Amino acid sequence: MLSKEELADIVKDEVDNLVRKGEIYAYYYILLDGKIYPAGYKYNKEVEEGKRSANDIYAYVDVNDYRSFDDFLFHIDYLETTSVENIVDAYLRKMGFTITDVVFPPAPNLKYYIYADVNFRKDKPQYLGVDIYDVDTVAKNLGIPQVVEQKLGSQQREITKDDAFNIYEIVTKKQPLLAGYTYKDAYGILLDYLVFHKEKYKDEARKLVLAYMNLFPTPYQVCYEWKMEMFIRTSCLKIDLRKRLKRSS
Repeated sequence: MLSKEELADIVKDEVDNLVRKGEIYAYYYILLDGKIYPAGYKYNKEVEEGKRSANDIYAYVDVNDYRSFDDFLFHIDYLETTSVENIVDAYLRKMGFTITDVVFPPAPNLKYYIYADVNFRKDKPQYLGVDIYDVDTVAKNLGIPQVVEQKLGSQQREITKDDAFNIYEIVTKKQPLLAGYTYKDAYGILLDYLVFHKEKYKDEARKLVLAYMNLFPTPYQVCYEWKMEMFIRTSCLKIDLRKRLKRSS
């Protein structure tokens, strides 16, 4: 099996290729053999037609880019709500559900959700952060298995995108997961304080930072800095420290 370190470097190499082509926003599958493919209709349709096997899918990769450094730091530390939606889909597929109307076949060996975040300064990349989440662990922390059991337990294994979205809505908007807040409301407060610096949210945000750390142990996280026209591994803590020093100067 691929190690997390190997997975991070596979993502780094692919993001490097995207940067050079000027294409950043993308979804990918990493297969058990370490190959990486765009995750979209074409791949899933080939699975449906028997040309590929969904059993080979080992990790789902979500690549994003942010021009704001605050946005970059925030998104490598906190799962955005669209990431939670992707994790719901990943968990459902891992559990054997087929999401029929978007041709999402089951993927029983899907183990990781990987979030890659590129920070640009002007037109050049500056940093890349890669977070690797175990799908089962983060799903358990979000209460996804219980919601799936309640809403889909007696259903056939074929569901629609609307069924999956309803699970996501319950997970993020109906459960008080973080210091009494739903995930969506807590995420909004953290974003307002840590990215937009709205001081009125300071006290609540500090409570939510601790609650988030308790709910989600730090994922396997790797950071890279763009030097000499390539991504070179660096300390995520050092990147954060540079930003803090810049703010205080």
